[in-house]
Amino acid sequence: MITGLCRTYLDDFKREDWPEVFCGVPILGDFVESKSGKRLRVVGITHCQKFRDPYKPIPFIQVELNTP
Repeated sequence: MITGLCRTYLDDFKREDWPEVFCGVPILGDFVESKSGKRLRVVGITHCQKFRDPYKPIPFIQVELNTP
């Protein structure tokens, strides 16, 4: 499982509850569905890391979503 953070700049979709765990890294053009059933297209993927311990980074992805 891959931890991720979905983001969109579309006002109508910002309050949606988007997935935070993915079974694989999405590719450009894939769709991501919110819990309420709204779907947006993946337009960008950024590989990131966060640090809880300075010597142990935790990888995650940022998934940018836009209209289909």
